[in-house]
Amino acid sequence: WTKKNNLRFFMTTPSISTLNLLAYRCPDAAKYMRFAVNRLSEDKEMDGLIIETIEPSVARDLPAFLAHMHSDILLQKTDSRPDSNDDLNQWDGRFDEEDYEGIENISRYHLIKKAG
Repeated sequence: WTKKNNLRFFMTTPSISTLNLLAYRCPDAAKYMRFAVNRLSEDKEMDGLIIETIEPSVARDLPAFLAHMHSDILLQKTDSRPDSNDDLNQWDGRFDEEDYEGIENISRYHLIKKAG
């Protein structure tokens, strides 16, 4: 895995990366989300990307960004996972508790490059 701006990119398969946006909220979550989608579009070795976030506005901003800037990328599916003690440990001390207070699920956005 590589580290950039305290965000962790790690390989889940040879061609699918995961970006965990931790407890970042907008505008930072949107900035890092756009950076990762641009990287997916430009990187010939990447076939897909999973973005994990607690920021609800990504549900609106990501499809709009893809439609406007990246017709080569498809939002394949959206799901969620429960937050974990590992998540809370990563957030504690790095983010204000009010940023993640009451969060029970982390949204996951599965992106793939369109064939062709």
